[in-house]
Amino acid sequence: MKRKCAIFQFEGVHEEVIPSLVHSLNSLDFSPDVYVSARCVNARGDIFEQMDALDCHVEYPVIEGRPAWNDLKEKAQSGEYEFIVISTFQVESVAKWAMETGLPIYGLVHNAKIFLSCKDASEALTSGRAKILCLSPHVASFINQRLPLKHVDDVAVVQSVYWGECKSTAAVRNDDARLVSIPGGVDFRTRGYNDLITYLKENSPKTADGKILRFGILGGGVDRQKLERLVEDTEKARMDSHR
Repeated sequence: MKRKCAIFQFEGVHEEVIPSLVHSLNSLDFSPDVYVSARCVNARGDIFEQMDALDCHVEYPVIEGRPAWNDLKEKAQSGEYEFIVISTFQVESVAKWAMETGLPIYGLVHNAKIFLSCKDASEALTSGRAKILCLSPHVASFINQRLPLKHVDDVAVVQSVYWGECKSTAAVRNDDARLVSIPGGVDFRTRGYNDLITYLKENSPKTADGKILRFGILGGGVDRQKLERLVEDTEKARMDSHR
């Protein structure tokens, strides 16, 4: 029988990283229960529907109000789980909730500066109750540079690389391009879209089989329209230069 742990996502974002967490846990012989805010499935659908290979149980509770938070705490404290994983560990209320469960915590940090400014989250790490996961080495390095040296082994990297195998053959593109999807909200303050567009203007990236790469931006966000205008203006300039 596989060992049990639980993954919690309180906010209506970042659920796209959870399959990678589940995939890693499966390789360690854990079968996690996953609790994801219903706002995620309502806004973007059930990403786990296409991931039959993952061994997990997924629920989409409505996480609004203290009773809902208390219900989740009771699930965490049911005695089934060896530890909990918080897939967005940088908010005071979520960090405090995690500490109240009494269980060991693995917290995934998406924004190092926000995490370090979150008193309860950073104290969970320094107290020894939590260990931190980051999505890239440079984020882990940024955090480690601002913590006592004794915590260097408490900050690890897990890359968000698992997207599963799509069951629908209709989703497989048969034209001359490969589609690369970029999830997440569009915000020019935190994402390098200008650099991406500049690179694409100067290069024609191709896959190993020679197909052109096309990029699909999946998220909304404060700068979605700005990005659309930038792409349109760049494409118009490219077409004009070939006339």
